[in-house]
Amino acid sequence: MILSRIEFDPYNPKVYGLIADPYRIHQLLTELWGATRTSQNILFRIEPIRPKEGSLAPIGPTILIQSDSAPDWSRWVLREMCAQSPESKEVQIEVQAGQLLEFRLRCRPCKKQASPGKKNSQFKFLRSEGEQVEWLMRQAESAGFRLVSVELTREDWEDTKPGNPRPDDKRERQLGAVRFDGQLQVTDPEQFLAAVRKGIGPQKAYGFGLVSLRKL
Repeated sequence: MILSRIEFDPYNPKVYGLIADPYRIHQLLTELWGATRTSQNILFRIEPIRPKEGSLAPIGPTILIQSDSAPDWSRWVLREMCAQSPESKEVQIEVQAGQLLEFRLRCRPCKKQASPGKKNSQFKFLRSEGEQVEWLMRQAESAGFRLVSVELTREDWEDTKPGNPRPDDKRERQLGAVRFDGQLQVTDPEQFLAAVRKGIGPQKAYGFGLVSLRKL
């Protein structure tokens, strides 16, 4: 598994237009592999600008990426927007049954719902915190872990895929998402590692589903 990182220049105004366009980021990232997202299990998450510890200078918006193989950084076309050269490293995740881990997961807790006049079911965002936690607990059952503790942070995003309907009112374009931060316990290492590799939840092309882990 490869983890990659793109840190943007916080003082470049073009950066903020880019990070507000998750589907464009999806397109740019898949070009680094010359492959589809699913064929390389490409997952990403956008981390917002944040203060640098011990310094007044901020760390710019950052894209964290997970994939099966390393990207070809020679294909990255936005180097002038980066604070430093993009970087990648190979990681080996080893876990045991019963192990406790800290995690972060940005996703859209949804349920599928039939929509009148449409062939395919639509994703309906679960808006209450209770429903969102229950959704995560259901995901955990099939992903080889149990939830120990969790904090929820509501986030907004916009569906920027070309061709998808976009209301004129910007407030109506802001769709719901959630960032889960907490602790989990591994129950089935094989299932857990498979879930981490594939990601958790729907709409991964918009920057959802990447599970970040840290040992306790």
